[in-house]
Amino acid sequence: PVVATGDGYAIAHRAGVKLADMEFVQFHPTALDTPENPLALISEAVRGEGAKLLNADGERFMKDRHRLAELAPRDVVARAIFREQAGGRKVYLDARRLGAGFKKRFPGIYALCKARGIDPSRQLIPVTPAAHYMMGGVVVDLAGRSSLARLYACGEVSRTGVHGANRLASNSLLEGLVFAERVARDLVQTPGLKAVPRKQTWRVPPLTDRGAAQVAADEIRLVMWEYAGIARTAKGLRKCIGRLDEIISRLPEGATEEANMAETARLIVEAALLRRESRGGHYRSDFPRAKRKWTGRHIEW
Repeated sequence: PVVATGDGYAIAHRAGVKLADMEFVQFHPTALDTPENPLALISEAVRGEGAKLLNADGERFMKDRHRLAELAPRDVVARAIFREQAGGRKVYLDARRLGAGFKKRFPGIYALCKARGIDPSRQLIPVTPAAHYMMGGVVVDLAGRSSLARLYACGEVSRTGVHGANRLASNSLLEGLVFAERVARDLVQTPGLKAVPRKQTWRVPPLTDRGAAQVAADEIRLVMWEYAGIARTAKGLRKCIGRLDEIISRLPEGATEEANMAETARLIVEAALLRRESRGGHYRSDFPRAKRKWTGRHIEW
């Protein structure tokens, strides 16, 4: 969502709340490849119904990448598509074999495609990986309590631990429904404060330059995709930190959302630099395998 700009992570971090696993970012392998923000997602269910991934040369490349081909885990498929794109080849989802049944089986996706001039029953669907879900965040217990007294977190901003390093499809329901109810139940049982803290005066300054703020937000997206996206290296991550610091240094007054974006981005990059292995949603091309010594270890603030 356009409004999901990492504010909760950044606010919690500045308050000294414990965060963990920020390097684990999941990329959905098949977003509709169009010039818009955010990108529309083409569900894995389409591949489950038999759609195949093809590159610009018409090759079904996933057969050589994983025994499950198009049904391989999200991180595997996303990296395979990313490699094709790095080689200068666009990637398409071929669902033409579903014919007229596509509209009946996937009416929402069909409408998305048609609105962008694509008929999936007759045409190839251009796809690209897109940042999708954070496994890390504010560390909470089974009642949603964070390390700061009376601060609860649930949803994507929280790190419950239920996902590990790579979320399974639809497991976000645990965050949105199960933990939301647990937080509510715990809140009801929490006694009220005996004394209300003295009111402090504070304000958020108005944004002085909306254009500069938008440029900063766009730059953050670009540098994160280039250096901290699907395939990461130490060299790229260090360069990313430098670019983020430069963006932060010229943020206009009142650009609070962009400041939060940059701070969250920096947490992701620093964690990715520290974890010198590949695991789940975190892939280092200079350390392409999982290391036993990292099993069960977390990078925390």
